[in-house]
Amino acid sequence: MIVFLFLIGIYHLTFSKSQGSLYELQMNAEKGDTVAQYQLGYCYETGLCGQRQNYSHAITYYTRAANTGHAKAQAQLAWMYELGKGVNRDQQKAIYWIDQSVKNGNEEAKEDMLLLQNRLTTSESRRHAYQIYT
Repeated sequence: MIVFLFLIGIYHLTFSKSQGSLYELQMNAEKGDTVAQYQLGYCYETGLCGQRQNYSHAITYYTRAANTGHAKAQAQLAWMYELGKGVNRDQQKAIYWIDQSVKNGNEEAKEDMLLLQNRLTTSESRRHAYQIYT
């Protein structure tokens, strides 16, 4: 019950302030609004907002926002690549996107980088991650 209330709170705080309806959210995302793109990606990833869960669509919208420097979209995209949600699992792309997120000011992404680093399977990838953050 607490988790359900928490998710409803996130939905309300995230989407009700800036986007009146799902239709408006989609229209704004298509016009290039990076916040709307990120939010729509989240809707598709989670299945919230009246959308069916669709990882391919989530990747599309996260990528659009990430390519314009949206730090949270970059972090979400990193995890999609790390976990293989809607894409082939690719640890190098995960590292790239989490690095971009950190460079764009996402402080939480520094912790995510450490988590990703611990999950990496090759010593080369570990060296690459270490070089980025030392």
